Amino acid sequence: MVAKSEERKEGNKMETVRKYDRLHNSKGGRPLKAVKRENDIRVRLTQTEHFLISEKAKKAGMTISEWFRRSAVKGKVLVRVSTEDLKVLRTLSGMANNLNQLTKLAHQQGFLVVQRKCRELLSDIDDTLKKLSRDDW
Repeated sequence: MVAKSEERKEGNKMETVRKYDRLHNSKGGRPLKAVKRENDIRVRLTQTEHFLISEKAKKAGMTISEWFRRSAVKGKVLVRVSTEDLKVLRTLSGMANNLNQLTKLAHQQGFLVVQRKCRELLSDIDDTLKKLSRDDW
């Protein structure tokens, strides 16, 4: 068992030496690449998408393939808003509408008349915003 392990280590060392020799001591032809990319992904684009991506790649000084690789590794994808979050956002929108109506009423009748309603509504809005920030969307 130990002998096989030693043979395997020796074989790996020899393969590493051979790869180094091929990379640095080639006799001609196209040089071997240090990283061989064997997998591909096909992406369909509209002409506009292709143009925009190729322009971004040119500005970055890279090929389209390299731009895609870097974007895939370093880019961030935004998570879609869940249905629960949409309900909370709709509620918040309704509260904002109520606040606008209270503001209009305060201008017509005076702020003291609407003060209690405003405090309640602002408390509700604050609670809703806290709930949204806890969900980490």
